Amino acid sequence: MCLSIDHHEQEVSDPGCVDMRRFAPNSDIRTDLPKYRVYKHGVLTDELIDIKPYWRDVSTVVITQYHVKHDNFVGLGDVLTRLLVQL
Repeated sequence: MCLSIDHHEQEVSDPGCVDMRRFAPNSDIRTDLPKYRVYKHGVLTDELIDIKPYWRDVSTVVITQYHVKHDNFVGLGDVLTRLLVQL
């Protein structure tokens, strides 16, 4: 299987920084998304709406935008989801 994934934008926060200035000034990445999933060693261990209990002074956020061509993943179902989670 081969997917065409074009990388467009990426922002990496400073360690401990929760404000993603370029994409969302005055945001708080720990609370502003509707749901968070926590994986440990590839296993889903928690789903919550606030990740403050997991946030550390050294935590870093990476925001990446990908464009995946529709005709490359029609019918792949859960395989694509797992691939994008690993990216």
